[in-house]
Amino acid sequence: DLGLGKQGDVPRDLPQDGSGRDLYPGLGVAAFDADRASAGVLGRVRRDVDSGIASGQVRGTPTLFIDGVVHRGGYDTATLLAALAR
Repeated sequence: DLGLGKQGDVPRDLPQDGSGRDLYPGLGVAAFDADRASAGVLGRVRRDVDSGIASGQVRGTPTLFIDGVVHRGGYDTATLLAALAR
């Protein structure tokens, strides 16, 4: 299971900028869903899952790699920015 089928809690509306305008004009929910379920996207997810398992570093989700190294720190903005700056 790639986890893509468990998206029922994701809001069906696209993000908005606070004024009611879509942040991604022209990208409808139907197009997003079709892309997400496409063979290309599913293949990329499968490749990423297989790579993570093969690395021995993936213990669950989320697992973040920065420059090919597993990130074991926090996921707050300051920690992630510091990790990216290294």
